[in-house]
Amino acid sequence: MNKIIILIIILFFKFIQSQIDIIEIKSDNTLYIKNPEKSKSDFCSFSFTYLTIFPEPKFETEGSIIGIFENAPFTQLYLLANDTCSLNEYIIPKITFGNYVFSVKSNSTSGEKFLSTYFSCEPIDVSKLKFSFTPYPISLRHTPYQKGVLRIVGLNSSCSLESIPYYQLQDTGFGYYYIPNFNDFSLNDENATFLFFNSSYTMTIPTIYKNYSNIIGEIKPYPNKDNVIKLGKYQGPFFTFQTYFSSDDTPYFIIKPDFSPPVLLYGSEINNSYTYANTQSFGNFNASLYSQKFSEVVNVYNFLKNVKQYNLSVMPSSADISYKNIGNFSLFTIEITNSDHYDFSKYVYMINSFSSPLLQWPYGFLSGNNNKYNFQIRGFNLPIPMTQTSSFVNINFLNSNGITLGINYNTIEPGFTEIVMFNFSHLFDSTYIFRITVKQNGENLAIKEILLGTRSFSFDKMIPGGNKTFATFEIVYDYRNEYFETIALVNSLNLINTYHNGDWYSINPMLQLKFPNLNEIDIFSIKDISFLYNNVIVSNENVSNIIYFNISNLDSHNIPIFSMKLNDPVSEKNLKYYYSTWSDKLKMFQIEFFIPANTLSGILPYILFLSHTVLLKSSILSSQLYIKSKYLDSYGPIFSEFKNKTINSTTFGWEFYIEDSINGFDHGEIIVRGDLDSSIYKFQISSLNNLLIGNKYRGKYEILINLQTNVCASQNYIITNVNLYDTQSNLATFSKLDNNQQISYKTPFINYMDNPDILKHFKDCGNYEDVTPPKVNHFEMKKNGSEILVFDILVEDIESGLKYDQYPIVYLTSEYLDVVECISEIISINSTNAKYRCEMKVPYGFGYGCGVLVGVYGFINNGGFYSGFEENYDGSIMDYSIYPNLVITNTSSITSNGDGSLWIMGSGFNGYINVKVYYSDTKLTPPSDNLSPIIIYYSALIITGLKATDKPFTIQIEMTKSSETYLSNIYTVNPVVFDYSYVEPTTTPLPTTPPQKCIGSPECGGSGHGYCNGLQGCICYSPWVGLGCTSKVVVIPPPKLNSTTPTSELPVLGEGENNNNNNNSTNILFKSLISIVSLRELNFQGNVVNEFKFEKWIYSEINSNKHQYFTNISVSPTVNFLTTSTTDIKVTIQWFPNQTTIEFANQSLIMNPSTVKYTIEVGSYNFKNKLNQLQLVLSASMDSSNTNNICSKSEFGNTNSADNSNYVKIQVDNHSLYGRFIKRAIIDSQVISIENEQLDSSMNPINNGSSSQSFIGITIPYYLYNIILDPDFSVLIDSKKVSSNDENSICSKSSSNSSLTVSQLAGIIIASAVIFLSICAALIFILIKKRKHTLLLIMAKDIVLKRKK
Repeated sequence: MNKIIILIIILFFKFIQSQIDIIEIKSDNTLYIKNPEKSKSDFCSFSFTYLTIFPEPKFETEGSIIGIFENAPFTQLYLLANDTCSLNEYIIPKITFGNYVFSVKSNSTSGEKFLSTYFSCEPIDVSKLKFSFTPYPISLRHTPYQKGVLRIVGLNSSCSLESIPYYQLQDTGFGYYYIPNFNDFSLNDENATFLFFNSSYTMTIPTIYKNYSNIIGEIKPYPNKDNVIKLGKYQGPFFTFQTYFSSDDTPYFIIKPDFSPPVLLYGSEINNSYTYANTQSFGNFNASLYSQKFSEVVNVYNFLKNVKQYNLSVMPSSADISYKNIGNFSLFTIEITNSDHYDFSKYVYMINSFSSPLLQWPYGFLSGNNNKYNFQIRGFNLPIPMTQTSSFVNINFLNSNGITLGINYNTIEPGFTEIVMFNFSHLFDSTYIFRITVKQNGENLAIKEILLGTRSFSFDKMIPGGNKTFATFEIVYDYRNEYFETIALVNSLNLINTYHNGDWYSINPMLQLKFPNLNEIDIFSIKDISFLYNNVIVSNENVSNIIYFNISNLDSHNIPIFSMKLNDPVSEKNLKYYYSTWSDKLKMFQIEFFIPANTLSGILPYILFLSHTVLLKSSILSSQLYIKSKYLDSYGPIFSEFKNKTINSTTFGWEFYIEDSINGFDHGEIIVRGDLDSSIYKFQISSLNNLLIGNKYRGKYEILINLQTNVCASQNYIITNVNLYDTQSNLATFSKLDNNQQISYKTPFINYMDNPDILKHFKDCGNYEDVTPPKVNHFEMKKNGSEILVFDILVEDIESGLKYDQYPIVYLTSEYLDVVECISEIISINSTNAKYRCEMKVPYGFGYGCGVLVGVYGFINNGGFYSGFEENYDGSIMDYSIYPNLVITNTSSITSNGDGSLWIMGSGFNGYINVKVYYSDTKLTPPSDNLSPIIIYYSALIITGLKATDKPFTIQIEMTKSSETYLSNIYTVNPVVFDYSYVEPTTTPLPTTPPQKCIGSPECGGSGHGYCNGLQGCICYSPWVGLGCTSKVVVIPPPKLNSTTPTSELPVLGEGENNNNNNNSTNILFKSLISIVSLRELNFQGNVVNEFKFEKWIYSEINSNKHQYFTNISVSPTVNFLTTSTTDIKVTIQWFPNQTTIEFANQSLIMNPSTVKYTIEVGSYNFKNKLNQLQLVLSASMDSSNTNNICSKSEFGNTNSADNSNYVKIQVDNHSLYGRFIKRAIIDSQVISIENEQLDSSMNPINNGSSSQSFIGITIPYYLYNIILDPDFSVLIDSKKVSSNDENSICSKSSSNSSLTVSQLAGIIIASAVIFLSICAALIFILIKKRKHTLLLIMAKDIVLKRKK
């Protein structure tokens, strides 16, 4: 019985093994239910992959499995197959909505097999989708190429979104779409309609611009003339312009016709001015600047230049070609004789599809000078596939025309390279190591290179043990920043086999190409963002900082790595990325980074990346990083006082000043070339080593050429390249021919755009010329060990001798046009002979398996003639074999307080390895370490246990293999030092108004006016205001504004008294006037040491309710600032027709209807002393058209504590001008307390019964950059008129009333009475005295008469 059962089981298994098996390969969870790939479409596309396993080897796989589907056409692809398996893909490119079944069927001698797949194409149900849009706020800090992010929740599969206007939106993952900002950069909100099949969804996409009008300052064209000769091919004219705005404004500028935004170069928080430049396009020097004026874009400036294009080399259209066989190699030689002047242009040459790198003189220049020369190119006759019918060589000078010539060829059977094995591992940050094993199919073919995207890798990445037809390549690669979607294998016929992510490359075993997946997390789930320092001053110093954040639903077993890139004007020019680490202690991600010095103040923009396409811009996050800098500098150093200099008959050059007033000049390079003989002089200059006079901000330098002989050829020496860096690595660059179009406006020759001759220095040597080229008498190549090639060259020039300080270059060129070079050194030189030597460490893998050509070029004699050497030398072909190379090329970054681990990259790591570490930090003991790697690849290894240090240290690998010891090069590691000693600015406590008493009868004006709060005093109901809620806000028309000064006039009509007891009354006009009087500097005693009256303002209307005024003052030099400085003042007057709540200085303020608000911004001011203060003086007045029977008064004090302000109330009759002065201001981006005081005792206001004036001083403490003040004013009608009984009232004179106060009247009456009584007493005294005098006269007369008798 048991034997029967066993037999049945055996037969059963044999039956099973004889059956065909079909397995569906599922690669996508959304494979079976899909939406259209385009939102408006009414169809979907599907693909299904099946593996068929046959019972017998050698089964005919192609055609043995068929698809069955009648609803739509489909395509069958045979992907892979071997003797027993086949992998097939079925593609349905287009099928309408519905539920379907796709079947596959296979026949064999042992039976038939079916397999069905059920799938659905469903329309997008718009009612189930959730749309949300997050705008990107626009500012100075990033280019407005995107409006924001649209998210759609509810899509079954990724689709491209069709819309009106047409946005071209692609899903970047998790339903996110980035909405572009088109060329016109719309200033208005727009309705976007997203189109779906038989439905749509419309939403408003808000504009990213504010309702703002730009203020354009000085516009400077470079050069300032209409007819221009270009300095170089890509060094054309441009212009700069200045603007004035605060860091919170959002100016709109655009350059047409190419719709490019201008580039921010300089900025100053001192006066809120910013300098831009236009970027130039190829050959287009007619440009127009457009600027925003509220909801319009207006033309501001037209830049029109008649440009004379740079003269370029012209290559002849024909050449001579010859052939030569050397050993097993067949060579061609192309020779060109040209009499057109050579201008140092670069060129490439190609053999079929193989291309050289970019080359330049001296490569290929065999003899002559730049006015007439012989140019020669050699190469190998490469085979071509049998499917091609021609072979060609192309020589293309980039700034001129090219030459294409047919060459001899032979054909071979084509074959492709394929992947055998692929895997990768993560090393650190976004760096991975990829291992790819490939094999070459076909006879007489070889592997040439691997392309990861567009990056090429060849045998320099091959692990030993491989060969030309089967090899493993190990590549260390920054996958996030150099993302690729394909791997292409190229062979010696230049045939390319391309693989995509997800492709199957092996059927047994089943192996699929899978690249690193960086998009597994919804980046918009980032939360809890904070910074170590949130308010940072970066004037003249970099500041270290840390960002902390978390993400929702974090998988602790799969912690992602984020990267961060700063996007401010200084940082955006570089590709510096900072990477996240996970803190187990904080349970948060953290990224350490540097904020660059002297960048743009305000909110620092940055981008968080998860992959190259999945990113999050900081502008939409709730937590922002605020920085402050006195200046912005994103421009490199520039030249001034540039001129020729001659020392003697053999020494000459240039002298010049280099200026960089903010960051200071650091270092640079200047390249000079001989216009006739192409001689090259490279000058390295730095403020540390080459400064003659001055300092790094403005210093004098010189570059000198020493010919060392009077035997010379007359020619111009021309500056062809300049790179100048400031201390923050900002670059100013110039190139006569190189394509630096993106940064050509950052030229160091900005002051000399109209003078191309400034680049030249003519050396007059008479008519002497030596047309006999230098002659090579000896050329020897030998190996020094397994890695070093040594070239010894003896050259003579009997007539004029070899030119000093010129160094010929040895070139190695492979069959496939890879080129490496070695610049020689001078061993000895005299008047007729020179000996040169070149030692070259040939790159690992260079020229492996193919021929290599050797040539040396660049011998120059003193007579202006040059030569090269290559022909008639059979030894110039090397049969070169690959060798291993133990070398360190680079490392991961390590911080001074890091975890002590370091990744080391290079090659040849395939033995027992010990890493020797030598510390320069003398505080560390012992001063060295021997560390063993914990992970080793052939191209990378990691060590741990490094000592924390902020000083450089060196590493060297010691490797033992097969009883031999090898040493790598010594490599210096510079730790990244994050210094967290920065101290954030502190703020003083903000002022609050002391508790107020409730006043009035009834209290607080009664129940309809307000109520009493025990701490705050009277709390008024709108529209009632005042300490006792007895004044009512008057709704009036907008104020009358002056276009010359920031003055507001608020007229209002009131009813006058009845005349003669009839019903007629006279309307009285009450006029309020608010004006800015002066800016005063006060010393610590409160005395005025400087006062500035405002004379001329620049006016612009922002909208009907908002107006802007701009002026500046010149401040005399001080001890701290030796030149006259300028302080800018901007005043924005805003009218509030309705009640509005605003935010200022972290406080909510209610603007009542008909309120005028003054926003006053003052730029940096040059104080005489840091103990001094500034005081802004304002005048507020009110007057009445009625001058009879009327009284006025003014009062100043604290408001209730709800708004923490002072007030001034100027009342005439029953109308008042009410001004509120908040006790805080925004000073240097901080909310700081200030003082407001009434200045009437010292300012002599004009007051009478019908008119009242008051002066208010806003006193601001010492500051650095800028201040913002925010007073407001409104007109009130009071429940009670001013009367003569009110304290400090002034009343007008009339028949029944005096314009004097009661106390004044009493004083006058008393004084008058006293005077009257005094007069009366005096008269009585005089009369009495006169009577006595008369009596005396009478008595005297009587005595005289009696004597006469």
